Amino acid sequence: MSIPFARCFCLTTFSALTSYHYVRSIHIQRESLCTSNEAWYRSLPMRETSRFWSSLFSVNIYPRSLRSPFYKYFCRMFDGDINECEHGPDNLGYYTNFGEFFRRNLKEGVRPIDKESAVVSPCDGEVLANGLVTSVEQLNILVKGIPYTIKDLFQFDQSEVERLQSKQSESSLFYACIYLNPGNYH
Repeated sequence: MSIPFARCFCLTTFSALTSYHYVRSIHIQRESLCTSNEAWYRSLPMRETSRFWSSLFSVNIYPRSLRSPFYKYFCRMFDGDINECEHGPDNLGYYTNFGEFFRRNLKEGVRPIDKESAVVSPCDGEVLANGLVTSVEQLNILVKGIPYTIKDLFQFDQSEVERLQSKQSESSLFYACIYLNPGNYH
């Protein structure tokens, strides 16, 4: 599959910026979308869009000399740090397609795991919400502007909800909703 580089670049940039600004505006407002916006968002062909981007991310970028400027531009737009890349800023041509670059490894020792911490994160991100779950069925977690209960989010059946509720007296369940911007390490 061959798609002209300029077209891929424009589509990728437009989509990423649109998504970033949409999610960022939700974060800044810190409130649920109104019913009409929620209905609009749910009507979008997200599965098809995801498949499209997945196939686009696997398209090899040729000539090799275009890769480095493309990846550097992406990192500038989304505050990605290319100095932390395993192959470094001078060898970005190593990543043949955007998918490889997006899933890049970090240099050894750049992010040591704090062995003393009770909780560590496998990714970069901004914690949008966190707290103690007091009711499995009533807590609303906002994901991409849409409120979900834990039951809905994890698609628990009633027996699983009852099992979690029965353990609430002997243990605590906490949640965290983390926003990954496109430049964050995933």
